[in-house]
Amino acid sequence: MSFDRHAMKSEARERMRTVRPRPILVSLVVLCVMAFINSLSLRLSGSLEITDQMIVPQITLADMLFVIALDVVSQILYFGYLVYTVRTVRLEPSGFGNLLDGFAMAGKVILLWLLTGIIVFLWTLLLVIPGIIAAYRYRMAPYLLITNPQWSVTDCLRQSRLMMRGRKWELFVLDLSFIGWYLLCLLPVALVYVLPIGLLWCIPALSTMVSLYVFPFRSLTEAVFFNRLDGWQAPGENGGINNPAAGEKPPWEY
Repeated sequence: MSFDRHAMKSEARERMRTVRPRPILVSLVVLCVMAFINSLSLRLSGSLEITDQMIVPQITLADMLFVIALDVVSQILYFGYLVYTVRTVRLEPSGFGNLLDGFAMAGKVILLWLLTGIIVFLWTLLLVIPGIIAAYRYRMAPYLLITNPQWSVTDCLRQSRLMMRGRKWELFVLDLSFIGWYLLCLLPVALVYVLPIGLLWCIPALSTMVSLYVFPFRSLTEAVFFNRLDGWQAPGENGGINNPAAGEKPPWEY
């Protein structure tokens, strides 16, 4: 398995250039929908009343349930985006419709999201570092559910733990390699001190343009990383290694 960061990023950039519809357009759709969901969620849960003793959130039970439902929909939508990234890097048919694929297995998606969050939270109660390690340990669980939909949620968590054994640092370094891109996303904010007032509207536009490139680039690179772990290769490439047949051990268990 090759975990050359430059090679993985080059493969991701190649997919961004050649795949149709363009990953930037698919990312734009998912980011807009999730931004709308988050905005609506904040609007419903952000009303506060200041009393003599404390600040009390003014939110009804119905609003609270609706906020929870919005969060669930957001997670399912993001899972569909991960489906899109995996299919894209594997040169399988992919497109806007993949964003809805998570709804076909919503029960498992929600349960995986909840269990992962609980596990990471419990580890974080010990110290921050164990919590970060736990987050990386189970980072591949959604991808395993995508490529092995017949698996249970606990299977995905267990296999992610095995898959990431000895590989957490490599993924951490891969994440760090995008810090420059994240800083570039924030760079337009610094222009507020040099631009005339009439051009301040350019700042969010520039930041959004950079983010629209960084988001799919990072997401596709992570999908390529999963492919390396999974032992997947394109058809015709060294025989085209794909997922193991039923009853066979996955490559990371050998």
